[in-house]
Amino acid sequence: MADYFEPGSRARAMGVVSAAAPLGAILGSAIALTLVSAGAEWRSAFYITGTVGLLVGAITYLVVRDVPRGSSEPELEGLLAVDVYRASLGELPRLLRNRSLALLYLQGFFGVFPWNALTYWVVTYLEVEMGVSPGDVMLVMALMLPAMVVGNVVAGFIGDYLYRVSRRGRAAFGAAVVYGSALLIYLTMTARSFQEFLVYAVLTAFEIPMAGPNVSAMIADVTEPELRSSATGFLRFFENLGSAVAPAVVGYMAEAHGLGISIMAVSISTWLLCGAFFTALAAVIPRDMERLRRLMAERAGRLGRELRSRGWLREEAPMAGEHRRSR
Repeated sequence: MADYFEPGSRARAMGVVSAAAPLGAILGSAIALTLVSAGAEWRSAFYITGTVGLLVGAITYLVVRDVPRGSSEPELEGLLAVDVYRASLGELPRLLRNRSLALLYLQGFFGVFPWNALTYWVVTYLEVEMGVSPGDVMLVMALMLPAMVVGNVVAGFIGDYLYRVSRRGRAAFGAAVVYGSALLIYLTMTARSFQEFLVYAVLTAFEIPMAGPNVSAMIADVTEPELRSSATGFLRFFENLGSAVAPAVVGYMAEAHGLGISIMAVSISTWLLCGAFFTALAAVIPRDMERLRRLMAERAGRLGRELRSRGWLREEAPMAGEHRRSR
């Protein structure tokens, strides 16, 4: 995605892609319910979704074309026709020494705790501790999922706007999102009525995915194009570690303190930690972003000189910051 979109529009692109997950959950649930109401077995839904997946895969293979790594970097505009820079295994440990990436990985590990706590336990909490009927549980899910779709898209626009205001903008926005999420989950889990719970739950669902698109954009902001897939792979690795731990932590706590208190305690504590990581990230990320911009400018200079020496480039290569804004 970062190869197709320049730095100032990446969060919006990531937000649209991230919105596909809750949108898919909505459509998948609708397909399953339609089949069940028609008398079919719910497992039949997998034949439909699996077939659609194969079709999308085929369309992607036939229609989407890779572009050279770094094509959207302002300094390299018009200079790359093929892949010039490639990753090597020896470079991967360097990603873990990048301060901005290290902070993003830490927030990734702890940031999935609330997501897993809610995913695994919120339905049980509603039915067992709040005494909510299955129909009302479906209402909660039916309202929360569209809120997540909208939250992802809105987050991308906000993140890109703040990026243009300040290099710290996306990190500062991430901090605000997780601090706000901690407050909203507290209000949700301490709601005194189902109606109050529903209102706060929808607001929480709108806010909690907002950090995600900006995290993906920030990885691209501080990582060389050829290493971005690897950097994102590290993030998923740490997120999966957190996902493996979180449900068990909530379950053990629930045996002693109740499910609602456990969900709230785990979510608030880990989001506050993530807020601290994002705050630290806002302090260090400008330097890592500047390092990447210098590297891109150096590559542009070398490529420009090589192309001109071969007679393939008649005009001077664009200097950093002089790229077209109309992309």
